[in-house]
Order: sequence, then structure tokens, then C-alpha cells
Amino acid sequence: MSNLLLFNTPLELGLRSLYLLQVAFPSKFSLDRVVFLDYLTIYTKDSNASFDSLHPEYPLRAIELFSRRESIKKGMLLMASRGLINIECEEDGFLYSANFNTKWFIEGLSDEYSSKLLSKASLVEERFRTLSDIQLKEFVNTNVKSWGKEYSDFFPYKNEVL
Repeated sequence: MSNLLLFNTPLELGLRSLYLLQVAFPSKFSLDRVVFLDYLTIYTKDSNASFDSLHPEYPLRAIELFSRRESIKKGMLLMASRGLINIECEEDGFLYSANFNTKWFIEGLSDEYSSKLLSKASLVEERFRTLSDIQLKEFVNTNVKSWGKEYSDFFPYKNEVL
């Protein structure tokens, strides 16, 4: 049997990227920025303790920052192949942005998760709008070690030697 992914597939991550790009329209994002903002959108509490996260928190969630990059890239290529986003080659690399079809597609999704995702994406985009990609990376690098610490007493055998 093949390795069938249920979560964090390129399709799922590409769809979530649509929301990030739409709320930031007409801004253009690097892949790094999309990766960081995607994480902060679903784990919104990690960007501001007064917010609730979209997805349930778990101890090792920060690993997702490092494991999703290729899937997000594939997901955005999939969205671009369907005309749902634009990809431009700039001096600094590839930049991704929403277009008319992005808005049209998102407006066609009316379930509760989509509404919450749009709301969280808006909060995160507004919170980090003024940060450059380098500053956003610094924010993530500074805080990543604390994300998941609320579970530090969760592991009953943490003091035992294996």
C-alpha cells in the first residue's frame, strides 16, 4: 500500500494558501512567508495568546513548520495550474499572489471551517503585515521553542533515562 496522506496534503495546503493570498491581495508572498503564515493561521494562539487556534494544539506542532514547505509549494503549483493564483518570477525568487479567480473560488465555499479560516487568515495577515520576510522569520525562530511548551508536563517519563 502506498503512503496515503490524510492531512497536510498539497491540495489541503494549496487551498489554505488561497485564503492567505486573498486576505493580503494585492500583496505578493514568498514561499517562506506562506509557510510561516499558514502555520500561524492554523495555530493562531502561537501568534497571540488571546486568540484561539483553528486546529487543535499538540506538543510537536512546530515541526509542521519544517515538514510542510514542499507540500505547500506543490499545493500552490496546483492552485496556479487551475488559474486560482498567480506566480511571478522576480529578482528575489518566485512570488505568489491572489487573482480574481481566488476571490471567486473562496466566495463559493460557505462552510463553517472556511469562514473560520478566512477570519484567522485575516487576523494573522493584519498582525504580520508590516514585517518583512526576514523579520517574520526572526519572530518564528525566536518563538518556535516555546510553541508546545504547555505540554511540557504531559510526558510522564521525561526524567527517565532510556
